Amino acid sequence: MPMGPKKTAPSGQAIGKSRGGHTTKIHLVCEKSGKPVHFHLSGGNIHDCTMAEPLLDGVHTEDTDRIVGDKGYDSDAIRCKVEDLGAKAVIPFKVNRKSPGRLKKKIYRKRHRVENAFCGLKRFRSVATRYEKLALHYAGVVAMACVILWLKN
Repeated sequence: MPMGPKKTAPSGQAIGKSRGGHTTKIHLVCEKSGKPVHFHLSGGNIHDCTMAEPLLDGVHTEDTDRIVGDKGYDSDAIRCKVEDLGAKAVIPFKVNRKSPGRLKKKIYRKRHRVENAFCGLKRFRSVATRYEKLALHYAGVVAMACVILWLKN
């Protein structure tokens, strides 16, 4: 029996193919209190480091002198970009790094506010399951959820 063409994710729609199926990542920037400021979408198979540049382009460092990120954003290029913005990077070092530095754990503990923002976004069923086919429509749903999170507090 002949097989039809293999179904793939549409290109340019922030859908990536992984072992779990088609997935989308939300890369989020939050302010000090944990409210979402801006976000970008990418396919689930895209590494976090590749999305750091557009995220950092929207960051205003007048409000803060430190930028906190998770281990996925550990690279020399990202650390240099953060320093160019006039801030200090508080990002844990990967295990395979040849010369790891020290991490300010007291400041890094506050990263849970970003995780709480993701929790707040995922409470919205349409954000958690991505019913929308087009990335533009899904970005609109995520933006509405972010506005609601801002209005709640």
